[in-house]
Amino acid sequence: MVHKVMAVLRTAFLAFILYYTIKNTPILFGLPSDINEPYKICKDSYEMVKSATWIAIAWIVFETVVGWLLVTRRPKGAAKPAAVPAPPPGAP
Repeated sequence: MVHKVMAVLRTAFLAFILYYTIKNTPILFGLPSDINEPYKICKDSYEMVKSATWIAIAWIVFETVVGWLLVTRRPKGAAKPAAVPAPPPGAP
């Protein structure tokens, strides 16, 4: 069940981060009204895309930690490994 929830969250996050990044990436500016306008647009877009990058990195870290926790935990109802009996004492 946890894997299905993580898959849904992963897909929703991917859709969001793609939309956010594409929306804020400067592609076409049109004709600038003054000489500083393209710089302002690029600077603002860079800051937004940079924040999207850090959000993506944070998500990857979160997902990695959760993944390792799921992999290393013992399943419910699993018996502990049986202890190996000591070998019988050898002949002198």
